[in-house]
Amino acid sequence: MTTREKPRARTTSLLGPLILLIVFRLLSSRESPEQAFLFAYTMLFLGSIAYAEIWSRNNPRQKHLLNIEDFTIQQGLRSLVFGIAATLALFLFVFLLVRPEFRGGTAGEKVGVFIDMVLIVATVEEFTFRWVLPRGMDLTGSERSQWAAVVFAQAAFAYAHPAVREAWSTGRFDSQSVGFFVYAFTVGLFLWFVIRMRASGMVPARWRPYFGFGTAVGIHGTLNTIFMVWRIEVAGIALGPWMIGASWIGVFCLLWVLSWSCSLACGRAASCRRSRPSRSATTRGTSRSTTSRAWASTRAASSSASRRCTSPGATRA
Repeated sequence: MTTREKPRARTTSLLGPLILLIVFRLLSSRESPEQAFLFAYTMLFLGSIAYAEIWSRNNPRQKHLLNIEDFTIQQGLRSLVFGIAATLALFLFVFLLVRPEFRGGTAGEKVGVFIDMVLIVATVEEFTFRWVLPRGMDLTGSERSQWAAVVFAQAAFAYAHPAVREAWSTGRFDSQSVGFFVYAFTVGLFLWFVIRMRASGMVPARWRPYFGFGTAVGIHGTLNTIFMVWRIEVAGIALGPWMIGASWIGVFCLLWVLSWSCSLACGRAASCRRSRPSRSATTRGTSRSTTSRAWASTRAASSSASRRCTSPGATRA
């Protein structure tokens, strides 16, 4: 009698528990601003899920948009923790130079801000603007169409912030709103590139589990928490959107150059391996040639011996 094994879930996506978390927070919140904030992200998240499902139904040969391979309980925590740790390490160096001061609020409130920024804000925004829209708005599949979809998604992400939306909807294009748009657009493009590095194989195989959707969520949530908890100033000047946007442009360009040089080096190494035969193949070829030469000499010796035995002189003797 054979016993049937219990089916096991190979992957458990973190998108499912996120829906329950947002709904629970929405039902348990009592303040009107918090309810409005949670309701907006609930609608954005559910709308993105519906858009992803409709797009995937119409494109069955493409990868399903709800299938985020690295954002699972089995694999996503590694990339999520790596994104948080990398951002904290970067700003730890900054904090050693500028020594920022805390904003108001208790330690429990700051922990709550961090949880909301990572699990709700960053996850929903990364899912919508870095995962669904760049793929769903790609109309033809060409390289130009892909870049147009990415630019549109990051522009929508930047415009969705109140600092930009409220100013531009009333016709005010002041330096602060334009600067924040540049900052948000550049950060969005950088986070999209972090996700793309895993999908396109721009990083070595041993580092690939640390890059992906979870990494972008960790960087985004930690970055939002830092600017909400600390007031960062350099030489008495607060870091405004213009300066932050310029710094992220520099980081994005540096990461692009490093990934390009890494892919170029990997391509050269692969071409060298293809053009140069392996040691085992050389050994096999040498052994085969040696064996063939020995076999040929053996056949020659045997044929000469048979000729001597069948010669007329040998018969008369």
